[in-house]
Parts: sequence; structure tokens; C-alpha cells
Amino acid sequence: MNKFKLYILVLLITLSSCVNSDNTYLKNTSTDIPPGKLYNINKAKLHLYCIGKGETTIIFESGLGGNMLEWSRIHPKVANITRACVYDRAGYGWSTRGLKPRLVSVIANELKALLDLANEKEPYIFVGHSFGGLIAQKFMQNYGKTLAGVLLIDSMHAKQFEEFEKADLDIIPLKPTRDIVFSSKKILTYGIPAYLKEVAYQLASTDKTRSFLFNEMRNLEKSNTEINNKFKFDVPLIILSQGNKEWKNYSKHGHKIDKIWKNLQKNLKNKSSVSKSIVLTNSGHQIHLDKPNVVINSINALLEFHKGNKNVLYDLNFIHF
Repeated sequence: MNKFKLYILVLLITLSSCVNSDNTYLKNTSTDIPPGKLYNINKAKLHLYCIGKGETTIIFESGLGGNMLEWSRIHPKVANITRACVYDRAGYGWSTRGLKPRLVSVIANELKALLDLANEKEPYIFVGHSFGGLIAQKFMQNYGKTLAGVLLIDSMHAKQFEEFEKADLDIIPLKPTRDIVFSSKKILTYGIPAYLKEVAYQLASTDKTRSFLFNEMRNLEKSNTEINNKFKFDVPLIILSQGNKEWKNYSKHGHKIDKIWKNLQKNLKNKSSVSKSIVLTNSGHQIHLDKPNVVINSINALLEFHKGNKNVLYDLNFIHF
């Protein structure tokens, strides 16, 4: 067992017994009092909650409809090893309404302005899930020099609509529908610790959040055009992808969508000259909720790479996903 593998095993033991356990993090939080601070950005008050200390800052970006509570099983544990920040995009969680349209360019610029105003220091490791992964790609383009690494969690791809159209898929489950905008409590609180589910549901089911979710979805195709697919950078990139083929549950064309999604996930490796792609055979789209330890391990790998362990991405193979 090499030095890095031994380090990872020690880290996992430490994380499993850390002070910030799942049943104490934000235990007394409510919809009325945000756990973090509000900052005036682009006519919105954006909510940012940062904890922990370290030379590198982890930034978490949620998918469509998600707020910072989605990271409740990950945020406190990562904060035991470095600085870690969760936030709510305009219209979500404890943040107020902001400017429309909600494009990835607007969101990435707002996030950078938020981090600057809050004096959260570079370098950052950007963790983005689904639509949050698309925002991460735009952040890479605009602010790549601030990044020490990127983790994409079953991320959207800028060519997804183009590929769906080539496959003659008329019904695409990424377009706004009433079923998505008015999702059930079970869906909106999936994977969130039981003691936070009620707060999470109240935040996710407001008219404010539904309005901004709809706007993000309505502008998805335009957001895709803002991503330069030929853009490549040399900061380490890890791509975590689902293996459960969940699209079959949303459309009669699910098998086609699954195949396209899988190929697009492979293509994301081209975003960086230093990349690692991992398919999680026992996880669906919500990897950060299904397999939070995988996300934590991946973040730590990026931290180790930044410290100089250049073999770390290959050593990820030994971790049981």
C-alpha cells in the first residue's frame, strides 16, 4: 500500500468520526434565519455559508431546484479538512429573487462577485451537480485561473440538446413542465437528513424558487450556447457519472437518452488535460445524495493533487465506489 492510499484510509476513519456529524449540522436551522450571511449582488441578496479553515476553498453548486441543504451530508465533513462554502443561487433557499434571465453566464459572474465580496480566498475547487456542473464549466471558462480543481457530478453537457435532436427525441425531460416545477415533497427532500427535510421542503416549494427554477429551465438551451465546447484547461478534473440509467423512468425514449447521456459524460473528460472519469454503478443522478462519501473522497483527491501528489487521480481506482 503506497503512501497516498494509506493517507486516504486514515482520512476516511477521521471523517467517519468527525465532530460535524449528520445529526448535528444545522440542527436548529429554520426558514426564517439563514445559517450564513446575505450579500448584495446584482439586485439580489445571496446567501453564503462557509465553515472550516484551509488554504483551498471548496465551492458547492446545486442542480436545478436545489438549495444548499442538498450538501448537508458533505459540507460539514469537508469543512473538517479545508474551507468549504455552500450557497443559494438567486431565487433559491435563503437568497432573494435576482435578475432574469437565469443564464449560466449570469450565475457564474454572480458567484464570483459573491466570493469576492465575502473575501473567500482562492484557489477554489468547484463542485457542481447536474445544472451546477454546467455553471462550473462556465466558471472554468471565465475564472479558470482561480481554480485548483473541478468535480462534475453527473453534469449537464452543453451539447445535450443538440444530441437529443439528432436522435429524433421530441420529448426531452430537461424542458420545464408542471411535474418538475411542482415536484413532491419526497422528490424535493430526497437524500436530505430527516431532521432537515421539512425546512428543505419549505424552501424548495416557494413561489420564488419555482419561478427561478422555471426560468433556468426555460433558458437551458441558451445557457448551453454560452459554453465553449472547445475550451480546455490544465486544472485537474474529476467526472462522477451515474450508472443506474435513470432516464428510463422519465421518458419512453429513456434508453436512447441514457446512451446519449453516457457518451456526453465521457466527452467531459476533454475539458481538461488532467482528468479522471468514474461511473458509479450503484448510484442514480443524485450521486451527492446517494454516495456522499464518494464526493468527499474525490474532493480530497483534488486537494492532494493541488498539494503535489500528481498520481492521485490514478490512485482513485482503489477506492470502493
